[in-house]
Amino acid sequence: MRLPSLLRLGLAVLPFLSLPTPSWALHAADVGVVDWHKHLVGAPMTGAAVTAPSFYRTIDEDTRTEESTILTATGNNVLAALKRPDGFLRWRYVFEKKDRILGHWKVEMAIVSLSRP
Repeated sequence: MRLPSLLRLGLAVLPFLSLPTPSWALHAADVGVVDWHKHLVGAPMTGAAVTAPSFYRTIDEDTRTEESTILTATGNNVLAALKRPDGFLRWRYVFEKKDRILGHWKVEMAIVSLSRP
C-alpha cells in the first residue's frame, strides 16, 4: 500500500516543480544578443524569369560600400531582398494572400512589383 501513496504524492508535487521552468528560458544578458524571432521568406519562385531570384548591386547605407543583393519573390507571397554572402534579410514585403506576385523589376533606385487578386 505504500507505493500508491508515494505515487500520489509525486503526482501532486510534479506540477509545482514545473512552475519555475519558464523563467529559466530568458536571461537579461540575452536581450539584443540572441535573436528569438527569425524572419523567413520561403522558397523562391523560379517558374518565370520575372519572378526568379535576381542579383543587383546596392550601396549599404551604414558603411557606404557596394554589395550584391538578391531580389526574390517566394511561394509564400513575399518579395524580399537578401544579402548575397550570408542570406541576411535586408527587407521584405508580405503581400496579402489574394495579391499573387506576377513579377518584380529593379528600376534605377526603386523596386517595382506587379501583383493581382
